[in-house]
Amino acid sequence: MARPLRYYPVGLNIRDKDVLVVGAGRVAERKIRMLRLFGAKVSVVAPQVTRYIARLSKDGSIKLFERIYKTPDINKARLVIAATSDAKTNEKVSADARKKNIFVNVVDHSSHSDFISPAVIRKKGLVISVSTDGKHPVLSKRFKDFLKEKVDEFNAGWDQL
Repeated sequence: MARPLRYYPVGLNIRDKDVLVVGAGRVAERKIRMLRLFGAKVSVVAPQVTRYIARLSKDGSIKLFERIYKTPDINKARLVIAATSDAKTNEKVSADARKKNIFVNVVDHSSHSDFISPAVIRKKGLVISVSTDGKHPVLSKRFKDFLKEKVDEFNAGWDQL
């Protein structure tokens, strides 16, 4: 019997690293916000984009390629996130990245992913991540929201943070 998949928690330095996001909807938007918060150099490939992603491209914050994904798109990436609504595209992105030993996350399919993105709180010098090994993302988000409310209470009186 196969053992359940468990993810090794790690803090990854992505500052100035090339990260490719395939897809440009609301889920991709959330991923892009977090990647930028931690200093990644983000490129996005998608035939249609949200206003927010278009604005980021226009002001030079990200590189945007408004077209369908092609295998060579991953060549410079250190990390890849597939966030399209098309399962076949996401599977292709995953297979292409894995062939090149590039870590990949398919946002709605952990079996096609090498890593998962936990729910993250970044507040007052703390970075807290919450994960359910990719099994219950809604529970992760709810627990993150609960903890976020408690951070101020925990930090009361701590001048170091």
